[in-house]
Amino acid sequence: MSTKLGTLTLDLVARIGSFTQGMRDASASAEREMGRAGNSVNTMDGLLKKLAATAGAVFSVSQIANYADSYSGMVNKLKLVTQTQGELSEAMNSTYKIAQATASDWESVITVYTKFQKISEKLGLSQEDVSRITETVTKAVSMSGATADEAQRALMQFGQALNTGALKGQDLNSILSQTPGLTDAIAEGMGVASGSLKELGAAGKLTNEMVISSLQKVASSVDDKYAETATLISSSFDLVKNSAKKMIGEFDAANGVSAKFVAGMTGIAENLE
Repeated sequence: MSTKLGTLTLDLVARIGSFTQGMRDASASAEREMGRAGNSVNTMDGLLKKLAATAGAVFSVSQIANYADSYSGMVNKLKLVTQTQGELSEAMNSTYKIAQATASDWESVITVYTKFQKISEKLGLSQEDVSRITETVTKAVSMSGATADEAQRALMQFGQALNTGALKGQDLNSILSQTPGLTDAIAEGMGVASGSLKELGAAGKLTNEMVISSLQKVASSVDDKYAETATLISSSFDLVKNSAKKMIGEFDAANGVSAKFVAGMTGIAENLE
């Protein structure tokens, strides 16, 4: 009996020891996980605060009015390069999709789109062609690693450069230094080294026709390369702003809120005396 009791006692002690060690391991593991969770919570808290600040800026009363005006401005820009309501709707939808797919500023995308659309008839481009080239340019600019503000300025400058009929001078120099992804794409389409673009520009050979042809040739290549890039946080906020502009702009257009407000303010101004 004493032998059995001694064996039982030793077995019980062993089991308790194993159980205690297991509890210690579990406790240590729990502490580690709580530490990781704490770090994650802190990180998430910081991100949420940034998002909350962005949301506050996006949906403030003054910003809502700015977005309504911005939306109207974009519509007016596209009206100048489209002939029918159907073409206008297609242009708004395609530029919005490009902006969201590339986390880019919608207005900047429209600037490039309108420049291509203005020369589309001369170059025999369809509206679908214009959308595709605009998408390629926007992706190439994003691939340059530019921040949201830098990408916005680059798209604006590229659009302005198209007005001259060719990439050259200061416009070309800025594009070469700020958006290597775009100049690399153009060079690849032309079958030349990126370093030779400055000389070609000085010789007047980077015409709109040549640039567009080059971009069309590398569209698929740019798609593949862009798919491997990561979206910067600064650029991702453009997604929120674009969505806000679209939502507020479409609501305003449907309900005429801005028009009524302007009419009311005009009436007040006329009757101040």
